[in-house]
Amino acid sequence: MFSQQILEMLRAKREQWQPGAGKSWSGRIGEVSVQVVVRDFDKFGYLLDEVEVQADAPITSDDCKAFVARVTYLTERLRLVEWDDGRGGVLRSEPSELDPDALAYFEFALRVGSAKLQRFTCGAPRQRVEFHLTERQFGRLLDDMVMMSAGQRTPSRLHPVVTSA
Repeated sequence: MFSQQILEMLRAKREQWQPGAGKSWSGRIGEVSVQVVVRDFDKFGYLLDEVEVQADAPITSDDCKAFVARVTYLTERLRLVEWDDGRGGVLRSEPSELDPDALAYFEFALRVGSAKLQRFTCGAPRQRVEFHLTERQFGRLLDDMVMMSAGQRTPSRLHPVVTSA
């Protein structure tokens, strides 16, 4: 799957990094590129500032609805907040059932062929905060973001040309 190739490239790059040192990483497989800002990592997963997947395909509201239905592994459920055909939209997480007083939420900014995940504090002014994903969650998220950003094509149909920075 797509995520396995991306995670292998990221693992190879992080061997050069010192834990606790925030790093940006980008990689490309075929027509899909991934940019990740890693705050920290350990053997269990990643502390991330943002994840962005780009593929040159339009994202539709149906793609968003399918994405929301698939992404059940984050700490909070997602919902479509706004949508503008041809321009994109925003998905945000709802308060956690485990912690309804949570002070942060996930936000997916969706544009033509692009999905970017960040986490923000509630209130004004909102501030970006890091979030933790296990390696398994991160892999699933990458595959789901690719499927949405690439117009619901399955990751295995993407061309396996690999580069990394």
